Amino acid sequence: MPKKKTTTSQALVPVGKTRTYPIASTQIEATQVFHIPARHPSGDGPWQHEPDKLAWVDASTGLACTILRRQDGVLGGYIGVGEDHPLFGFQVDAVPSALGISPHGGLDYAAPCEDGPAEITICHPIAAARKRPGRSEDGDDGHSSHQPLWWFGFQCDRNHDLVPGRRVNPNDLGAENGRVYRDLAYVYEQTCRLARQLRATVDGEHESDPQHDPASPPPVGLDPERRR
Repeated sequence: MPKKKTTTSQALVPVGKTRTYPIASTQIEATQVFHIPARHPSGDGPWQHEPDKLAWVDASTGLACTILRRQDGVLGGYIGVGEDHPLFGFQVDAVPSALGISPHGGLDYAAPCEDGPAEITICHPIAAARKRPGRSEDGDDGHSSHQPLWWFGFQCDRNHDLVPGRRVNPNDLGAENGRVYRDLAYVYEQTCRLARQLRATVDGEHESDPQHDPASPPPVGLDPERRR
């Protein structure tokens, strides 16, 4: 008898714990791993064995990182910066282009930590704070050690990307050129690259890594989603 599919989200890392997770020829200590059936694409594809949310702290920059699957089935990468970061609170269109912050398709997300279920929100895990001696049960220490972060990110839903939940119009130019699904390993590398770029702004430098997005979009004039 076939195994019944679960319809509820599953957390594969206990709250406050980490799990070693292999990804893109390396390993990270994941702070969140979720499977979200409501967002997971149906059918065969490279997404079959991917989680729908993965969170960790980037070892090279110390920044909180999250990969989250959106409702249309694509993955997005997000980096949280603290209040001491020079871009904290900046909207996407206010980030100076001279800083060269350019993940896949460019930045398209800037917002504070979201409220809501952990499996679908862009926010770092909240660790319970220890109660200090002499503090009441209703004191601040009775809640959490959560610190506000401001998140920058991108989504892999450009005209040249394959969006699992989008019906393809065979007459558009993107379909003629072919679309590619940006898998977890690819989004991980782009998310780490964004972390390095954001860290470089703190040091007053440009990111030293010369790597560019290997999935560069077509020229602006050929991609209607980039006509802004």
